[in-house]
Amino acid sequence: MHNALLLTGDPGPEVVLAWSEQACAGLSHRHVSAYCQLSMATLESLAANCYQVQPEIVMGRTVAAGPIRAPHEVQVLAVPADDPRLDLLQARFWHEDWLPEADEATVGELVGRRSEMGRAGTVTSVIVLDGGEAVASLDVCVRGDIAELDALATLASHRGRGYATALFAAGIDLAEQAGAELVLLTALADDWPRHWYARLGWQDLGPVTEATIHPEAASPPASDDAPR
Repeated sequence: MHNALLLTGDPGPEVVLAWSEQACAGLSHRHVSAYCQLSMATLESLAANCYQVQPEIVMGRTVAAGPIRAPHEVQVLAVPADDPRLDLLQARFWHEDWLPEADEATVGELVGRRSEMGRAGTVTSVIVLDGGEAVASLDVCVRGDIAELDALATLASHRGRGYATALFAAGIDLAEQAGAELVLLTALADDWPRHWYARLGWQDLGPVTEATIHPEAASPPASDDAPR
């Protein structure tokens, strides 16, 4: 069981909510990823039902664009996607940066989701070690001649040291070694990393919407004609 719903087309607001309820029944933390243009009606429906809606952009970079320069002193290590250090690092991300108010059960649910995503293709993770401890990570998923870089993150206490650049450089190298010709990633539509990715050679390809409902979210307000 996982708490994520993936959309490649917009079936309408009622269907999206019904599918989310079916896929995530019994789970308090839910996520919808829409790799398509959602209608305003669907976006408003998600927001009205306590989902935090975040617009993103799919960006692409060809392997032929060349390698990315990274600090040589950063220790980067490619590991299997089920390396236990990744679960420990993910738990720290949730506790320290992403959802510090979450309890252990919720964090366990979120960390477990990562291993149950069932992504098509070969997934390799890249980690940065600082003093022997994993402090940053990136997933590289290769499907034929296309690779996706996903889940780039660095612990707040270790940022500003070039770790993200080192991870991207390693990710491009892994994609090239696996025979990929195009490397994709997603970026927040209105945040600064999108411009950083562009400087590293990525170009905008199309819209994505991520919508998340957290356990502490309030119940959606009753409509005016709802019984009281």
